[in-house]
Amino acid sequence: MPIDTCQNISCQNGGTCQTGVDNQLFKCQCPPGYNGSLCEIDNGTTVTKTVKINYSPTPLGVGVGTWQTERLCPTAYYLIGLKLNSEAIVSYTDLSGINQITFTCKRPYDGDEKVFNTYSGGSCEAQGTTYSSSLCSSGKYLANFKVAVNTKSYSDETGLESIAFKCKTPIENGASGNWIIASGSWNVAQSLEPWHYSDGQCSTNEVGCGFRVKAEMCQSSDDAGILDIELKCCAI
Repeated sequence: MPIDTCQNISCQNGGTCQTGVDNQLFKCQCPPGYNGSLCEIDNGTTVTKTVKINYSPTPLGVGVGTWQTERLCPTAYYLIGLKLNSEAIVSYTDLSGINQITFTCKRPYDGDEKVFNTYSGGSCEAQGTTYSSSLCSSGKYLANFKVAVNTKSYSDETGLESIAFKCKTPIENGASGNWIIASGSWNVAQSLEPWHYSDGQCSTNEVGCGFRVKAEMCQSSDDAGILDIELKCCAI
């Protein structure tokens, strides 16, 4: 009886043991981001595509602020949802819109989840309310998004006001289904600004794996918080 060499092999990090491949006794088929004979080497998260918003017309504030360092899920984790911190629509002045974005990453092979923050910085991140998470359905990952941004010459500039996203399975060539509006978005309450759509989306065998935001640091007056956002796609 042939000996199944995989019985004594423990591939790491979600790798799958296979026999009779490339004339080897065994081979660990590693998930994206890992290599080595047992998938023990972590190559880190590699971005395959950056998805940006295609603005028309160009909103106020896009030309100001600073792009922050991108925040990526750990190796072999992928985006499944968002949680926002934003200031509610009220009558007083100097609202800063969305101040903080918390995103949830999931590892497909065992379902483990991790949570990360992308924030505007300074005391602005403490303003407003943190809302519950908005998540993709089981087996799907974030792959496309749209935003609503302050576009008019109001006395109080708010920057990013709303975020919505669509999800996909790894094998789908593009997101499908209804838009999921992240809790805390202003467009949930009323349509204040038009939606601006992305210039693309994650394709077959890639899904969302992180974000980069453009933000205005807290200042003495008229804080605007997060102004723009990019989605990062990674191979899955």
